[in-house]
Amino acid sequence: MEPILQINNLKKSYPGVRALDGVSLCMNRGEVHALVGENGAGKSTLIKILAGAVQPDEGDIIIEGKRERLASPLESLEKGIAVTFQDLGLFPNLSVAENIAIRREIQEHRSRLNWRSINKLAQDSLKELGTDIDPGQQLGTFL
Repeated sequence: MEPILQINNLKKSYPGVRALDGVSLCMNRGEVHALVGENGAGKSTLIKILAGAVQPDEGDIIIEGKRERLASPLESLEKGIAVTFQDLGLFPNLSVAENIAIRREIQEHRSRLNWRSINKLAQDSLKELGTDIDPGQQLGTFL
């Protein structure tokens, strides 16, 4: 079975710091992986590269057998890579439903919001998680 995601010899440096030094990783469909390490180990740098927010200095990212250059977060989303960052308060002034649906709305370049669809997505997602959070509640009230 072909890996869904392969990372080969990924390197990234910042002035005075080698954040990634030859990282390789292989993920197959249906697998769950965890990145564990001390502060400064390069976990966030690797995730930012996969999210398209940072470009590697060297190495390859292969998605479903095809070498990719993830030049932006939107391009990363289009390739099927979604990142949920640790800071849940990215949009604390928006509702829970809006925070859940924002990726889809951006990805589909919507000029008008379909509130019925946004609320349905949020309700379905929250139900799947087994929570009774009100999707209309402002996210900032949880922080």
